[in-house]
Amino acid sequence: MTERPAVPGDSSFGNSALEPTLEARSAARWVGWRRQLLLLLAVAAGLGLFGLMRWVAASPSLDIVLLAGPSGPPSILATSIAALEPMTGRAPIALRNADGQEVLVDAQLLERSPRWQVDDAARLRLTAQQEALATVLAGHEVFIEFRNGVEIPVLARPRGIGGLGLLFWPLAALALTLYLVGAAVLLARPQARNLLYLTVSLSQAATLLFVAVGSMRGLGLPSGFATVEPIVRMALDLATGAAVVHAFTLHPRPLPYRLAIAAAAWLPVLLLPALAHAGTLVHAWWCTLGGGRRRRCWRRGWRRWRPSAGPTASKPTRSLRCCCGWARSASSPSRSSRWAWARPPAAPARPVRSQPRGR
Repeated sequence: MTERPAVPGDSSFGNSALEPTLEARSAARWVGWRRQLLLLLAVAAGLGLFGLMRWVAASPSLDIVLLAGPSGPPSILATSIAALEPMTGRAPIALRNADGQEVLVDAQLLERSPRWQVDDAARLRLTAQQEALATVLAGHEVFIEFRNGVEIPVLARPRGIGGLGLLFWPLAALALTLYLVGAAVLLARPQARNLLYLTVSLSQAATLLFVAVGSMRGLGLPSGFATVEPIVRMALDLATGAAVVHAFTLHPRPLPYRLAIAAAAWLPVLLLPALAHAGTLVHAWWCTLGGGRRRRCWRRGWRRWRPSAGPTASKPTRSLRCCCGWARSASSPSRSSRWAWARPPAAPARPVRSQPRGR
C-alpha cells in the first residue's frame, strides 16, 4: 500500500471528522442561545400585551352606540343599559357626574383619535373633550341629560374583556407578530440594516396597538390616552420614515455622506414630538405629513444619484418591499442575489462566431 506524498500546508487533522463535529456543536449552541433570547422576547411581549389589555379593560365606559345624524347632535342607536333602552332614538345633550363636571355630546365626541384632526384647534378641542369624558366616567355615577330636562342616572362600569370589541384581537395579534418577526430578523443576522428593520416593525406594531385601543366599543377612552396618542403616533410615523431613509443609505450598497443623511432623517424624530408636547409646534399634521413625504423625495433622488445604476435600472419599490428584502437576505445569504432592484441589468452576451478550421 503506497502512502500519499505529503503536500506542503496539508494537514490530516483539518480533514478529520472531528472538525465538522465541533463546528456543528458551536452552531447548535449559538442557534439555541438565539432561540432562548427570542423566547424571552416573546414572553415579555405577551406580558406587555396582557398588561395593556388589563389596563384598557379596567377603564370605565358606557355601553352606548351613538349615531350621528345629518344635522344636530347624535342619537342613541343601541345600548345594553336597561335604563336607557326607552330613550333609544333620542339625542342626549350632555353627560354629567356627581361633582358637576360635564361634557357636551356632539358629533365630535364620536371621533376617537385626535391624530387625524388636520386643524390644530380641532385637535386640541377633541383631546380636551375626550379627557373630560374620561373624568366624568371616572366618577362611576353619570347623569345623562336629554331635551325637555330629562335626566337619567346610570353607572359607568369597567369595560371588561368583552368590551374590547372584535377588532381589538386581530390587531393585537398582528402587532405581536410584527414585533416577533422584527426580533427574529435581527437575531438571525445582527447588523445595522436589520436593526432598522426592527425599528420599522416596532413602530408599525405600536401603531396597530393604538388603532386597537381606539376601536373599542362604547363611550370613553382610558384617562390620558387622548393626550398621548397624537404625539406618540407622530413620533412613530417619523421614526418609520427615518428608518427607511437610513436603510436606503446602507442597502444595497453604502452611499457617501450616509451619516449626514441619516442624521438629517432622524433629527425630526427627536425635534417635532418635543415641540408638539411643548405646544409650540404649529400645523403638526402638515409637519408629520412632510416627514412622510421625505421618503418619496429621497427615493426619487436616490434613483438618479445611486452609483453604478444605468438609466434602465429597475425602480425601487416601497418601504414594505424593502423590509421584506432585508428579511429574506437575513434569513438566507444565498437569496441576497435576488435583491437586485437597484442593480444595473446584465449586459447581453455577445454571439460567438465559429472559426473555420484550417485544412
